[in-house]
Amino acid sequence: MVRTEKTMKYMHSIRTFIILLVVLFANSATQLFAQVTFKASAPATVVEGEQFRLSYVMNKEGGRNLRLPDLSDFDLLFGPSTSTSYSQRTVNGKTTSESSVTYTYILMAKKAGTFNIPPASITIDGSNYQSNSLQIKVLPPDEASARSQEPGGGQRGGESPSAGSGQVAVSATDAFIRAIVSKNSLYEQEGVYSDIQVIYNT
Repeated sequence: MVRTEKTMKYMHSIRTFIILLVVLFANSATQLFAQVTFKASAPATVVEGEQFRLSYVMNKEGGRNLRLPDLSDFDLLFGPSTSTSYSQRTVNGKTTSESSVTYTYILMAKKAGTFNIPPASITIDGSNYQSNSLQIKVLPPDEASARSQEPGGGQRGGESPSAGSGQVAVSATDAFIRAIVSKNSLYEQEGVYSDIQVIYNT
């Protein structure tokens, strides 16, 4: 009887140990094989001669050899500036963390027209990843000015071509702070997390 009880306790300990190993392996595998994303973003419409941001964001650190596409239709004024953001969330006692790296360039359109920006590429953990391509419409200054003087600005929601498009006057000494919150509306005492990103010339 004593041996049987000891054997049962021993087997129970082994089963518990195996379960813990499986859980740890599953968590490690999830982090290891999490999908890597590499995304390009820029305003859809800009004005000739004005500056705007071109950003590349990847959801994992350790990227190397960022290769830009042909940007001959634009003047590259500044970049890249690199910022890293971290976020941590705890739900039902389970904590998950995420990180992302943003590469930001400041460009200026040389002439009016519609231009394509091909995918950029980057190496992460020995594998190559490509971003999405972008299409940017460049308005001549006179057309942009005429649109902004029309009732409602000639744009949806009364916005001018540069409103909310990421066009800014940027110098090499400027720094930017970007805050991203998890929710836009909250109830009282609800938890919320935010990412604060500081972008500056490096």
